[in-house]
Formats: sequence, structure tokens, C-alpha cells
Amino acid sequence: MQTQKYFRIASLSLFFFLFIFASPNFAQPKEVKPELSVVGVELGNRETAKKYLLPGHHPRAEEDGRASYYFYNEWGTQVMRLTVPSVDDPYFINEIEVFSVGKSYQKRHYQDAEHGLMMTENGIFIGFRQTAMNLFVGIRNVGKKNQIGPEALIDIKGEPTEREETGEKGEVLIYEIDNVKVADSETPGKYTGRYEFYKGKLKRFSLKIDLEKNSKPVN
Repeated sequence: MQTQKYFRIASLSLFFFLFIFASPNFAQPKEVKPELSVVGVELGNRETAKKYLLPGHHPRAEEDGRASYYFYNEWGTQVMRLTVPSVDDPYFINEIEVFSVGKSYQKRHYQDAEHGLMMTENGIFIGFRQTAMNLFVGIRNVGKKNQIGPEALIDIKGEPTEREETGEKGEVLIYEIDNVKVADSETPGKYTGRYEFYKGKLKRFSLKIDLEKNSKPVN
């Protein structure tokens, strides 16, 4: 009897140990990795930019000396901005920005008729993603799994470097990573991913690699 008692106690102890340490609260934090591309265009990779940009696409000079290409998505509800350091290097994209626009936004841009959503390589996007079932039954499923909110972003990317509220209904999540390598640079740079939300929905995000700013030395 005494042996059975100790066996039951040991079994219960093992059960609670496994239950506690197998729970999400005790899981190892997710390693944060940079988000480098949108619709196949990758930061610091000229070949991907050449595949996306057509011969008739020309960058627009910006006030800071850089130049940018602007594209509407298929429905004209989002804009993607591809930025290069200068017009002398038109395919080295060092910043990608995507933001939602309304009907009042009337600026002249190129249009990407092949992409309804300007999506990153890890499935981060602005707006609502229709599933095959939604289209079949004709009902918009506005569940969280078809939109990107702050918690959905953290599930994908891990905890941000910074998280701050902007106004009553706005929030910004920022990811910063040092020593990130890109395809066409021997020198690594500092990566910054910025995601802006309003009322729990992603409205704007930007991905940037700064090869001149690296706070940690390379070993």
C-alpha cells in the first residue's frame, strides 16, 4: 500500500510538471526573423526587382534624394512603394512600404493587376483575405484568421522590439534586428519592420534595410 501511495504521488507530480512546462506560457520565445519581401520583391536583391519591374517602370524622385516606384494593387485599395537609394541604382530596393487607401486617394501610380493583396513571404497582408469557402458560399468571413491584427502578427513574427499606442485606437509594433544580410551586399545592415494598426486592423507596414546603420559590430 505504501508503495502504491508513493507511486500515485510521483505520477501526479510528473503530470503537473509536464502540464505546466508544456503550456504556451512556458514555451520558448519565438526567434524573430526579418520580413524581407513583398509580392516576391526582396530587400537588397536586384534580381527579384528586375523580375517584378517592367522596362517602362521608372522611379519617382523623392525629396530626400532617394527614388520610389508606386503600385496600386488589383483593386486600387492598397499602394506599395518600392524605394531605391538613387536613380543610379534602380533595382536595389532598400525599403518596401504598403498602405491602405480610400476612394479619395487619387494619385497616379502603376498598377499590379496580378496581386489583390500585397503580401509578405510570411503571409502578412493588409485587408481581408477571401478563402475558397467564402467565395463558394458568397459570405465574407471576417474572422481573425483572415485578417492581420496585433496578436496575429506576434503569432507569426514573435514579440516586437517596441510596442506603443498611437491615439485612442491606434497601435504600432516595431521589429529591429542588427547584422541582417541581403543578397547583393557584402556588408550586413540594420533591419526595421514597422506595422501600424487602427482598430485592431493592419493599415500600413514598412520593411527597411539600412546598410549604413548597424548598432552591433559584426564578429
